[in-house]
Amino acid sequence: MLKRCVHGATILLSCGLFGSGCADNESSLFVRSVVHRTPPGCSARASPESEMLAGGVLDTSFANDTGGAYIAALLIGNQLARVGNADQVRTETARITLRGAVVEVRDPSQGEDATPITEYTTDGTGFVDPSSGTNPGYGLMFVELIPPGLALSISRVTVAVRVFGDTLGGDEIESNQLTFPISLCTGCLIDFTHSDSTGTCLPADETTNSATPCRMGQDDLVPCETCAAKNAACRTP
Repeated sequence: MLKRCVHGATILLSCGLFGSGCADNESSLFVRSVVHRTPPGCSARASPESEMLAGGVLDTSFANDTGGAYIAALLIGNQLARVGNADQVRTETARITLRGAVVEVRDPSQGEDATPITEYTTDGTGFVDPSSGTNPGYGLMFVELIPPGLALSISRVTVAVRVFGDTLGGDEIESNQLTFPISLCTGCLIDFTHSDSTGTCLPADETTNSATPCRMGQDDLVPCETCAAKNAACRTP
């Protein structure tokens, strides 16, 4: 059974909702990984050759910027075989429209059988073309793996995420589960390279070449001079 939590209520959905069998769907639609977006472009490519993250980092010093949320670009694969045929005037129904994700945030020290810290369904959008031969089609969906305002007193969580959607043929489908660890810290992503002898951050000048991260306080170092004006944590370590 699949559990979803919507507006505080837990809903149990049977595998029958997703067509002929959950196992078949989990191999047809899958979450491959979390794509690492890098500045200055900050774009994410729907390709298995994109840079992937083995785990995430969320710096709570930037809660005013992020709301305390961790947003991931998920690389989604579709292994459904193409069925469209122009000669027979048959449209392609194996394309998948993504609608959302089911997320569980867990304390890894409590074990897999422990009650999650939180579990919820979140909306999302994306589109995945079918496979070409033995090569899956790929698409992207941005998902909140840690929701805004979630109070966490531990230094690491494990997030389990599944995505779901519909084929153009009208069948509901759900993916496998991706498990993704996220470390939480206060100030660990602030880079004080451009500071004086006391450690106080110096204003940016013509000698600095500071690249602003794609998302402040998530995964990548933040040069102190890019955030010192608005964030006291960036002024001194």
